[in-house]
Amino acid sequence: MQNANNISLETLADVCKRERQRGFRTVLSHGCFDLLHVGHLRHFMEAKQHGAMLIVSLTSDRFVGKGPGRPLVDAEARAELIEALGPVDWVYINDHPSSVPVIEALKPDIYAKGPDYAVAEDDESGKITEERLAVEKHGGRLLITGGIKFSSTTLINRVKDLLP
Repeated sequence: MQNANNISLETLADVCKRERQRGFRTVLSHGCFDLLHVGHLRHFMEAKQHGAMLIVSLTSDRFVGKGPGRPLVDAEARAELIEALGPVDWVYINDHPSSVPVIEALKPDIYAKGPDYAVAEDDESGKITEERLAVEKHGGRLLITGGIKFSSTTLINRVKDLLP
C-alpha cells in the first residue's frame, strides 16, 4: 500500500504494466468516496476478488460535484482512510473531472463501479458509458459490484434533517 500523495500516474501505470506482465489482473475503482461507509468497503472487497491488485482513484476536491459544502472530507483524508482498508493496494488522487485519463494510463483489466451504475441512464454523473468505452478500448471490462446500494449523499441529508 502506497501513500496517495507520493505516487504519480506514470509510476502507477508502470506498476500496472509490470503486474500484467507477471500474469496478474489489475482492478481500478474510481469515485468521490466522501463520508466512507460500509457500502464502499463491500465494493472494494468484491472488486479485489477480481484481480491481484486494487487501485482506487479519488476525485480531487475541486471536481466533486455533489453539492454545496462537498466534499465533507478533503481528498488527502479520504485517501488516507481508503489506504487503511485491507483490500486496497494503491490510492491515487485524480485531479481531472473524469476517470478516463486514469483508465487510459493504467489500462486496468477490470473497472469496478458500485450498483448505482448498473443502469447507464440512471448514472447521475453521466460518465459511466464513457468510462466503460475507455476500459473496453484497452481490452478490459466494466464490473458492477453487487450488494445493497448505499449513498454518502443520502446519509448526509439524513443527518442534516435531524439538525434543528
